[in-house]
Formats: sequence, C-alpha cells, structure tokens
Amino acid sequence: MSLDARSQNAADSEIRKKNIRIGFLLAVLTIVVLVFRRPDQFSNPYIWVEDGTTILNQYLEHGWLTLFYPVNGYFITPTKIIHTLSVMLSFRWFPEISYWLTMLFTIFVVSAIALCPTALRNKTWCAVSVLFVPTGSEVFAVSEYALWWGGLLLFLPLLWKKSDDKISARLFLVVFGGLSSPLVIFLAPAYLVRTWLTRARVDKMIMSAVIVVAGIQAAAIHFSGQSPQWDKLSFSIPLLAGKFFGWFEYWSLNPAMTPIVAGAAILLGLILLMSSWPKLRRFDLVMILLCIGLPLCILSAILRAPLPAMDPYNTAPRYFFYPFILISWILIQSLNSTQPLRCFFAIAALASAWMNFLLFAPWHHSFLDWRTQVDQCLVRPEFMFQIHFQGRADSQWGERLTNAQCKSLVDSSVFDGKN
Repeated sequence: MSLDARSQNAADSEIRKKNIRIGFLLAVLTIVVLVFRRPDQFSNPYIWVEDGTTILNQYLEHGWLTLFYPVNGYFITPTKIIHTLSVMLSFRWFPEISYWLTMLFTIFVVSAIALCPTALRNKTWCAVSVLFVPTGSEVFAVSEYALWWGGLLLFLPLLWKKSDDKISARLFLVVFGGLSSPLVIFLAPAYLVRTWLTRARVDKMIMSAVIVVAGIQAAAIHFSGQSPQWDKLSFSIPLLAGKFFGWFEYWSLNPAMTPIVAGAAILLGLILLMSSWPKLRRFDLVMILLCIGLPLCILSAILRAPLPAMDPYNTAPRYFFYPFILISWILIQSLNSTQPLRCFFAIAALASAWMNFLLFAPWHHSFLDWRTQVDQCLVRPEFMFQIHFQGRADSQWGERLTNAQCKSLVDSSVFDGKN
C-alpha cells in the first residue's frame, strides 16, 4: 500500500471515530433534553391525539397497509411506522414502545443534521439548536408528532454540499422526508432555486423527486378535502413579526409586554440582517436557501392555523418548530465570522432564545394507565379508551374499542399475545 493510500485510510479512520463520538454525545444529549422537555412522558408514556384514534382505527382495518393511508389529509410515514411497529410488538406496552422508538428516531434526525455532508457551518451546533428550539415541547417524545422530525430531514438534501454528487442518500431523505410532512410542497420553490443556481445534473434529479413527492402529498390533501383556504388567509405584518421573531427572543402573553416583544422583533430582524447580508452578497448558497426557506415555513404555518391564536408555548407550538429552527441556523452560520461584533450579537440572540427554552419548554400531563384500560377492554363488551389531547385529565379524547378488537390486538402482539 502506498504512503498516500495509508494516509488517506488513517484520515478516513479518524473521521469515522470523530463522527462516532459526535453521534454518541448527541444521542445522550437528545435523551436528556427530551426527558427535560417531557418528564411525564418519560415516567408515564402515553398515547396522544390521532395516534390513539385515527391511526389505531386504520391499523385495525388495514394492518401494515395503514402506511398508505393519509391522516388529516397527508402522509405521515414515520408516525405510521412507529405506531404500527409498536402495536404489532405489544398492544399492552404500546405507549412505552412507541416512546422509545420515537426517541430513537429523534436521535437519528439530530445525528443526521450533524453528520450528513451538508454545507451548513457549525453543523453540530445546528443539531443542538433543534433540541433547544424555543417552543413548547409538543412535537418532542410523542410518536404522533414524529412527522415533524421526518419533515426536518427535507432541509438536508436542500443544503447538501455541491461537491458531493452522491444521490442515493439525498433521494432517500427527499422521499422519506417528503412522505412525512406536507412541508415538501412549500420547500419545492427552495429546491427550484438551488437547481437554478447550481445547474448541476444531480440537483435536477433531486428536484424531479421533490416534484413527484410534493405532487403525491398535494393530491392526498386535495382529494381529502383538506386544501388550504387561501381566501381566508389574513394576517398583519406587525402581528406576524411579533410572533415569529419577537417571541423567538422574548415570550410573554401579557399585553403590557407587547412593546418589548415588538422591540425584540426589530432587534432580531437587524441581527438576522447583519448575519445574513454579507453571505447573501457573496451568493452563499446555504444562506440564500435558509433565507428563502424561512418565509416558506412561516407561510406553511399560517395556512394551517389562524395566526392570532398561535403561540410557541401554549397553542399549537408545532407551527413555530421549523421557522424557529431556521432562524437559529441563520444565526449559527455567523459564529465563525471574522467580525467579533457579528458573532457577539448572534450568540446573544441564541442565548436569549435558549433561555426561553429553559424557562417554558417542559410539558407535564395527567397520569393515565394504559394497561389497566386494556385489561378492562378485554372483559367488557366495549370500552372507551382515554387518549391525551392537551395532557389534562379534563380534556381527553376518547376512542371506543370492542372486546373483539382488543382481543385481536393483544393476541396478535409479538411479546404478550397468543401467536
């Protein structure tokens, strides 16, 4: 073996060891943060919203074919996989299994952000920022919301290094991420801009895949009658700026604090401009795509929920998940700047946002005993299962299962069934 080959092998080995260390540390951090964000989901895992209603009924009727049935009008592949695998392994231990599978999937997504060959700078910090995103913990550690983590994978092929022309990993992320969330429809213009800027053959192939997957999601939404009602879209720029920029820095529902929120929005806007403008002037591909992706993600949010009712810690915090992540990533791109002042303001903005995360992110829920309900369903003609909606005992969803359905689910379980 030549000296150059030995040197290359040694360098590759060192990179693999470094990636293993980073992956391990991120896995540990992910578990710690998810337990911090949802301590009751760790000590008392439970089933939430459509996971215990729509998807469970689809599984009872179709089994594994439930993967091909949309929920709320679109495909949510990771949620369906976790749900189906959990019920198949053990219906009695459904909440615990789905919790840990969701944890593993979250670790996979966080590690992918740090380790995939994207052109993001400070990739490990970008991965950490996803865990520290200053929103309530609605989408964390709950299998129903794994779709939001699957959608996050769509940003990686978009930000892939131009020098890396391998297509298989990017295609997988586009297809899997695109079939996880309707976000693929909104990010399609960003992929189009990348293709136009690079003119690379591999980007044209990726763009074709994005169009196909976006078309599948759009068709599912259209035929389910869940299409956005554009004529009802109504918002004001000050309200939007306060919610998606001001609340990133300082969150308060007290009307007396509105001037502070407005000031925080203006200040963050100036910091984002300071962070992005030098790179935009140099036609930095990553910064261009991040700055295009941010308004697209905000648009996707306000088309799904009325803007006045949304807030990042109480009501529908999931709709702030992608915009706040992209804001964090734009700021993180400035951390290696040669301008100390630019670095300082970016760090200060992130520190303020992460303080919100520490103060307001943990979510708690009322105790519910899943296995006791399963046992009751096995001895009654039918039983109404309680399904968490907001986590409170006085606001539960209900799902009625017959004795025969419960017996079928238990008997077909791999670990505690008859088969």
